[in-house]
Amino acid sequence: YTFGRLGNFINGELFGRVSTKPWAMVFPDAPSFSTNYEWVRRIADELKIPYELGQYINLPRHPSQLYEALFEGVLLFFFLWFIIRPKRREKPAGTGLAWYLIGYGTVRFVIEYFRSPDEHLGYIIAWGRGSDTIALFQSVFNISMGQIFCLIMIVLGVAIRLITHYRSTKQ
Repeated sequence: YTFGRLGNFINGELFGRVSTKPWAMVFPDAPSFSTNYEWVRRIADELKIPYELGQYINLPRHPSQLYEALFEGVLLFFFLWFIIRPKRREKPAGTGLAWYLIGYGTVRFVIEYFRSPDEHLGYIIAWGRGSDTIALFQSVFNISMGQIFCLIMIVLGVAIRLITHYRSTKQ
């Protein structure tokens, strides 16, 4: 994951949501936004980006590819290494898969809040405020398709872990 996401960063692909954080950056190929929208003007004013009304401007975004490279690659590797590494007691078959699904699903679910969801899908569940634009993070209750898949991974991981634990205690 790490090298793939670093490649996405270098290529300016899979960028994050609009952000005013100091480490946010402008991706030249990211979609621009019309200053006819109040939220675009508010962010542009906050960041002191000059604009004219009706103009399309490119706003800074979270470097979500770097978040993914660090957390889905490096951090998850060390987490799994400490959980799965050989010890005196042998782990039941399927333990590694279970922890991978739980760990990856959890990390990716959180990172999805910083990543721009697929524009043609938007939010699958939009219970929160601000579901009118997917460019900004506005509520933890706005859930993307990627987060739905992450929840499925977590549930499968927990189920596999319960099954492997049950089978290992039976023997």
